[in-house]
This record gives sequence, C-alpha cells and structure tokens, in this order.
Amino acid sequence: MEIIYDQTKLTSDSAITLGVFDGVHLGHRALLKTVNNIAKETGLQTTVVIFNKNQLSILNLQREQKILTSTK
Repeated sequence: MEIIYDQTKLTSDSAITLGVFDGVHLGHRALLKTVNNIAKETGLQTTVVIFNKNQLSILNLQREQKILTSTK
C-alpha cells in the first residue's frame, strides 16, 4: 500500500472510494473489497481517498472528534 498525501500524484485511471475509514470495520472492508474487485475487472488502479477528520467536523456541524487510527 502506498499512502499519497499529494493529490497531484493520483492517476486518472482509478476506481476510487472515499471516506474517513477510521477503524476499518466490516462495512469498510466490504466497500474496499468491492472497489478492489471493480478495479481488477476494469483494469484500473484501486484508490482510497481517506479524510483525516470526520466529515461533520469538516463541515463544522459537530465538534471535533478524535480519530481511532492515524495515517501518519
């Protein structure tokens, strides 16, 4: 797995999913498996875009939440 912090390094030929993925549970695993299968079937690169903050915190709809797993 390669973690890319600069979006300009992403390729356009990708099957992409995005989310917080903080503490990967069964629902996350199913989503990641699905995007990986789609990528394999179509010859694309699997790309997972991970937000390091909860989307409600980003939108200022909820106070800052702690994350379970850091990407750094």
